[in-house]
Amino acid sequence: MQARGVLCLATIALGALAQVPQARADEALCPAPLLMHEGQCVTYEESVTLEAGELVAPELEVTIKARRFVDHRQPGATEVTVSIPEDWTGSVTWTQGARHEPPRTIATEPIGRPEATRTLPWSCRSPGRVVHYTVTAQGPNHAPLSRSGSFREGSRKWCAQVVRLEEAGRRNYEAEVRAHEEAERTSARNERERIEGEISHYEHNCKAIGGSPVWLDTSEGRRLYCHSQSGGLLPVPH
Repeated sequence: MQARGVLCLATIALGALAQVPQARADEALCPAPLLMHEGQCVTYEESVTLEAGELVAPELEVTIKARRFVDHRQPGATEVTVSIPEDWTGSVTWTQGARHEPPRTIATEPIGRPEATRTLPWSCRSPGRVVHYTVTAQGPNHAPLSRSGSFREGSRKWCAQVVRLEEAGRRNYEAEVRAHEEAERTSARNERERIEGEISHYEHNCKAIGGSPVWLDTSEGRRLYCHSQSGGLLPVPH
């Protein structure tokens, strides 16, 4: 049985664990728990194959992404993606618990595809809850693999910030509504004053040439005309 080191970066790559060899002299330069690997301090686990022949280490990958929302009803969510080899079967067990409370199982789900994603929403009713997961998978000619981990949901501090952001957003929205309504009132007032000014100017000029302002119904609605004392209509200069 031969062991091969696998570098863990953005995701968690697992195999059946072998004993990690003792640090060499140059590895003493890296602070625990880091080890020297090709001149760099890295974290790694050793994977071994359970097959004879060419060594191909089976892997479980768990990727966790946290997303924040400015909504006190759902202040965020954690997206967990689990990947297993295509010819394997597996399941994920989720447990959840608030502070000072024992964890409770919330779901056990089969991994029906090589990759499965679950989104777990946060709640400000129980901020900072810890979610634990355990992934188990079984493949042909391989012993079962298992991986457990945990993550914390949105904190009480984030929930308080969400409330402040929502309140600020509400105030900004209400201010925008008031500004829009005031702008509409100002526009309507200006238009009314413009029309009243034109009517007053027309009536003044009509009287200046000896006419009488009069409103008449036409096919285009009520219109203002200048009626002559001798009959007919007078043209009014601007």
